[in-house]
Amino acid sequence: MNLEKSKQLLALSRKEPNARKRIRLLAVSLFFEGESRTNIAKRLNTARGSVNKWVSNYLNNGVAGLNNKPIKGRPAKLTSQQLNTLSDYVKQSASSSEGGILMGEDIAQYIYDQFNIRYGYLFGAVCPSNGKTEALISPIVNKEIMTQRMELISKATEAG
Repeated sequence: MNLEKSKQLLALSRKEPNARKRIRLLAVSLFFEGESRTNIAKRLNTARGSVNKWVSNYLNNGVAGLNNKPIKGRPAKLTSQQLNTLSDYVKQSASSSEGGILMGEDIAQYIYDQFNIRYGYLFGAVCPSNGKTEALISPIVNKEIMTQRMELISKATEAG
């Protein structure tokens, strides 16, 4: 039990703007108060395994061990400068006297017109009974595209 460290972590949690890190700080604070990891998990309505990981990360890396990990994913197609230009366009359109309503198609077209970059969507399906496949590639997603996808799947799939 280390009440001084618990108080420090509790004070940090109160100042932390990120809700996930705030919960992690609170969990570690409770750990230093002498709470069991099971009780901490119950109090914070989270998995005991998460509490174990947070405490371990803190013990090995200090407060930095409680930071959010970088979210993995596909790299952006647009550069930072292009993203800023797009943001300015969206903001300008939102405050336009002509209405300011932008649809996804409008933004995709703007990206193509300004930066010559197209985004696309791939929809696929596999019939579990016969293994037949059907796929559709589209630059946009809307009700018409999804209807077309369902029609292709139903044509490729036997009734029953």
